[in-house]
Amino acid sequence: MALPIEKLQGDASKIEPNRNFTVIVYGKQYEVILHPDIKNGGFWVECPELDVVSQGETVEESLDMIKEAVELHLEDVEGAHANTVHG
Repeated sequence: MALPIEKLQGDASKIEPNRNFTVIVYGKQYEVILHPDIKNGGFWVECPELDVVSQGETVEESLDMIKEAVELHLEDVEGAHANTVHG
């Protein structure tokens, strides 16, 4: 079961890697998966539904970064759609 970011409290370093979280972007929930970055340190995180990835030094930073990446992806898709319809 995915854990909403809003429920993330306390020491993020104690959160198990390779676990699912939920981010909410523009009112819709997206499941993301957090992975440890063994080679470089920190974490990488993916949103399989949208094929979007990001990374960060901490769990919290990684989750913030994937949320921003999802927002940018959705804005890009919406912009491309608008150009196709109106362009």
